[in-house]
Amino acid sequence: MKLVIGAILLVAANAFAQSASLSGRVLDATGEPLKNTDVIISTPSHQSVARLKSNEDGKFAFLASAGLYDVAVTTPGFRDFGPTHAEFLPGVESKVVIQAGLIDRVQIATPSARWEYGVFFQGGVGLEERTDFSFVSAGVQLGKILTPEMGTGLLKGELEYAVQVVPLWQSYTPKFQRLNCPVGATLATQCYGPTTTGGTYRGASIEPIIVRRNFTHGKRLMPWVQAAGGVVYTTRKYPGIGDLNPLDPTQTGPAADSSVWNFTPQGGVGAHYFVKPKRSVDFSANGVHISSASLGDKNPGVNVSLQLSVGYTWWK
Repeated sequence: MKLVIGAILLVAANAFAQSASLSGRVLDATGEPLKNTDVIISTPSHQSVARLKSNEDGKFAFLASAGLYDVAVTTPGFRDFGPTHAEFLPGVESKVVIQAGLIDRVQIATPSARWEYGVFFQGGVGLEERTDFSFVSAGVQLGKILTPEMGTGLLKGELEYAVQVVPLWQSYTPKFQRLNCPVGATLATQCYGPTTTGGTYRGASIEPIIVRRNFTHGKRLMPWVQAAGGVVYTTRKYPGIGDLNPLDPTQTGPAADSSVWNFTPQGGVGAHYFVKPKRSVDFSANGVHISSASLGDKNPGVNVSLQLSVGYTWWK
C-alpha cells in the first residue's frame, strides 16, 4: 500500500514540476490589444486545458506544461478566430494575432458601445446666388445610439441623436461698398459713406438637434443620413447687404441690415469607416441653409450651401 501511495505522489510531483505559468496576449492585426476576449486553450489532441478571458491589456495566463497548444478566441467586433497553433514557454508571452477580419459594425460599436464622440473639420461653398461665398468650420460632436438595430438587409440600422459644438465658424464673402442714408435722403452727399462691408465673418455655431439613421449592414463601412438644426452667431451682422443708391432705402436706409444670429437647418449623408474596433474615420456632405428668420431688418441669408466634412470618432 505504501508503495502505491509513493508511486502516486511521485507521478503528481513530476506533473507539478513540469507545469508552469504560461501566458499570452491577444492582438488585432494592427497590434492593438483586445480586452474581454474569450480564450480557449486545448491540446493538439483536442483535450481542453483552460477557458480564459483576456484583461485590459489583452493578456491571459494559465497553468500547464510548456509546449504547443491550440488556441481559439472570440472577441467583439471580429469573426471567431482559430483554433490556431501557438507555442507557450515559461516566462515568454506568446502572441495570438487576430487576422480573421472585422465583422458587422454593430459588433464593433454595439451593444457595449452606445455613445460616440469625435472631432471634425468642415468646408464648403455657397450655391445658387451665393457661389462667391465659402465656409470653414471645426468642432466636436457627441452622439448617443437610441435604438437597437431595426430592419433587414441594406436597410438594417439604428437611430442616433447627436449634438455638435462649433467654436470655429468662418464665412468668406465678397467685399463691396454701401451707403448709410437717413430717412428721406435723395443724394449720396446726404448719406454717410461709402463704407466697405462684406469680407470675412467669424463666429461660433451649435447644432443641438441632429437625428441620424446609421445603416449597420456593412463590415467596416457604416453609411448614414441625417437631418439637423442649429444656430450660428457672428461677431457682426451676416451677411452684409447694401449698395450705393441713396434712392434704395431697402439697401441704404436705417432699416437695411441683417442679424448676428442665423439659423442653420440642414440635411446630409455620410459614413463612418472603422479603421479598428470602436475607432472610425468619418466623411459627410451636408446641404446647409442659413437664415435669420427675419430677426434682423433684412433676411438675405444663404439659401443653400454645400459643405463637406471629415472627422474622427471614438465609440464607447
